[in-house]
Amino acid sequence: FFARRRSKLKMASGPTGLPAFLRDISGLQIVYIDPSKEVLDIETEGREVKVKVATWSPDGQLLAFVDPNEGVGVATVDEARLEMKIIPGSSKSTVGIYWSPLASTLVTVSLYQKGSSESNLQLWRRMPGEVDFECTSSFVHPKLEAKHQVVKWTADEGLCARLLPEGHLELHQGSEISGSPALYKFARPAGDFEFAGRSRLAIFVPDLRDDLQRVAAPAEVSVWEVASSDGELIKTEKIKAEVESGQLAELKWNSSGSALLVHCTTEVDDSGKSYYGVSKLLLACADGKFQKDLTEADSTAPQQMGVAVQAVEWSPTRDEFILIKGYQPAK
Repeated sequence: FFARRRSKLKMASGPTGLPAFLRDISGLQIVYIDPSKEVLDIETEGREVKVKVATWSPDGQLLAFVDPNEGVGVATVDEARLEMKIIPGSSKSTVGIYWSPLASTLVTVSLYQKGSSESNLQLWRRMPGEVDFECTSSFVHPKLEAKHQVVKWTADEGLCARLLPEGHLELHQGSEISGSPALYKFARPAGDFEFAGRSRLAIFVPDLRDDLQRVAAPAEVSVWEVASSDGELIKTEKIKAEVESGQLAELKWNSSGSALLVHCTTEVDDSGKSYYGVSKLLLACADGKFQKDLTEADSTAPQQMGVAVQAVEWSPTRDEFILIKGYQPAK
């Protein structure tokens, strides 16, 4: 089936420009974007592939996709042809996929069946210089959402961490989950984490709620430095900060890894002043010398409401960020 598909997708002449993909109800379509041209080069043959989700590898060389009839596949794209190959043993029920920073590993998340012992989180290791993948790790992770990344790496893939279903964090040396990990345990389950640089790690622990969903204990954010000594990972806590409330959080490091933005949100506003929950934004330096709650009430916001955060994002190249805040119309 895929041998026929690959031969069918070979192009008579090589298009110019950068490849991109379009995904709609008719299938997967590859287009080539060339700024010197007024129209796109379009490869129409690929529309027979109907996919649920697709994503490029960080280096732009591979396109991972989910075919509901075949499973997880990987496509290579160059100026001459588009080749697709299904990963043997991958699940047709896969709903989420993402790559490690150096594209050495593809992570897949499939639907979890209650009471099942079948793995729904799998790591597929790419063979050096090849497009073939093999499953090197698999886990059962109940209630795992498609977009929740519970396995992450440092940028150089020197460290790998996995958030366990019970909320502890395993830290592994190297790009694979193997051997005896360093373990982070918390009084309450951790909700998310994010690496910066080669050795810095931020961890978020959600707030604690009572039976009426009122905040009983604040959320917590900690920053750790990780070092290797005699083959063992040594972790040192550098910062521990409390956030008044937060059930979910986006952990955003700046490009140099020297500062962290923690955007916390809740589903419900305890005060009843907002239908959309509450947002908190903490800015902290990695060395712990500076911390500030950017959602404290100021002269531009009513004292009883504070500041709502609509969006925040660091510059990819400079240590500055843009913040959209306030109730509509935001500023």
